[in-house]
Amino acid sequence: MIQNYFVVCRRARGDQLPSCSIELISALAENHARLALRCEVTSDDVVAIIRLYEESLCYLYGYTITRPPSLEFKDIDKIDDHMMIFEKWLNNYLKSLISDTDREE
Repeated sequence: MIQNYFVVCRRARGDQLPSCSIELISALAENHARLALRCEVTSDDVVAIIRLYEESLCYLYGYTITRPPSLEFKDIDKIDDHMMIFEKWLNNYLKSLISDTDREE
């Protein structure tokens, strides 16, 4: 998922995405897993980090064609619901901008 996100972002944002982003996102996902006391990175770790990274890119450079769902919620108990909505958006975003030859599962 990280590589697909990187490919899509490079297409959508061009030079706004540093080439070291893939390593940075991977390292952050590994550290997120460690904070959760896990030895292996899960898709939840990756989605959480991509959420933060996407928010940062949008803040710095503005939104791309497809705007991610907003992070406005009042109840911390709803974070899981929000992350599921974001993951669904992310999967649709990746599918819409990546060709089958670029896809890496």
